[in-house]
Amino acid sequence: MVKIKLLYGIAFALTTLTSYPAPAQLMESTGNRSESIAVEFKEPDYSGDAPSGRRRGTGSRGDCPMAVSETGGNLSVTPVIDNDSRGWTVNESPTIWVHVSYESESVERVLYGEFSLQDLTTQTKLAPKYLPVTLPSRSGVFSIPLPYSLEVGKWYRWYLILDCNSPDLFDNDSFLFIEGFLKRVELPEFKDHLDNKTSQKLITVYAQNGIWYDALNESAKLRCSNPQNYTFTEAWSRLLKAVELDKIAQESLICRE
Repeated sequence: MVKIKLLYGIAFALTTLTSYPAPAQLMESTGNRSESIAVEFKEPDYSGDAPSGRRRGTGSRGDCPMAVSETGGNLSVTPVIDNDSRGWTVNESPTIWVHVSYESESVERVLYGEFSLQDLTTQTKLAPKYLPVTLPSRSGVFSIPLPYSLEVGKWYRWYLILDCNSPDLFDNDSFLFIEGFLKRVELPEFKDHLDNKTSQKLITVYAQNGIWYDALNESAKLRCSNPQNYTFTEAWSRLLKAVELDKIAQESLICRE
């Protein structure tokens, strides 16, 4: 992965505000009572120290002309986040979700990448500086649990860089990277709302307080626990549509075992 590490110099040199609330209240039948999931993501006030970026992938050859053994096909990768690539978390070690799309139904050659997290205050990378990531072999939305310990009040910039080189072409410096920003926040009045909350209620609280990464992750966990549940699927869809990711909202969720 030496080549990928060299590409971080390019990635750090490359770096738009929109809000798309999508109010909805979904009802789930639980025994003799109904459980509601109110899904209305409210973008927080990012004024002041907040950075901004772009959601689409960037690379030396566009989307990533990956040479896949016996199948061929192109790859595109999209971070599941708002258009300006920013988001809050209240967790010390949050989870990031990424959408991967292959031209073919599935691939035989596994594609690897490296994840990196930069402290924007000190302009340094957190250890491990290069976290290996293995992409799924089919299209869908997958998770990257972060092993880092984030400090409250700090903005971080994360990168996922993929080596798109063909195994048959030695001089093909083709890569793709995506990025995003995250900040760990601690709101005293918000913390009181988290105690003894079910996952359904957590989604509501997170979304209403602009905590994107955690609202998305709780919604994903519910979908993974019961993929046939219409309420959970709709809650996930509403969240993604709130940040104009309508197409990805219909994609498969690749859950960890």
